[in-house]
This record gives sequence, structure tokens and C-alpha cells, in this order.
Amino acid sequence: MKRSEWQSQRDKVAGEAERLKQREPPSLQQLVLDHGTYDKITPEAWAKFDADMAAWKAKVRFGEFPPKRI
Repeated sequence: MKRSEWQSQRDKVAGEAERLKQREPPSLQQLVLDHGTYDKITPEAWAKFDADMAAWKAKVRFGEFPPKRI
């Protein structure tokens, strides 16, 4: 594989990884880790998590995620 082909493949893989990352829902596991335990999550953090989840669900519903590159 030539260097330019390798770079092109690397860019394609990096782009796909970024696309998949954008499609991930907010992480409840990460929220808990950020606050230590579930019962220590602040009301403000819950409000942000809920808003982020609602925005993610709207993107799913309306198909607003970046399309898969071929």
C-alpha cells in the first residue's frame, strides 16, 4: 500500500470513528463516575444529562446524525 493510500485509509477510519462518537447517547455511567456515586449526582448535573438525552433522542428521531461515509 502506498503512503497516500495509507493516509487516505487512516483519514477514513478517523472520520468513521468521529461519526460514531457523535452518534453515542449521553453516558449515565460517565455521569456516575464524574460524581463518585449515583446518589451524589447533583440536580444540576441531572438537568444537563436529561437535556443532553432529549437532544440526542431528537437527533435520532429526525435522522440528524452525520451519514456514514463509504
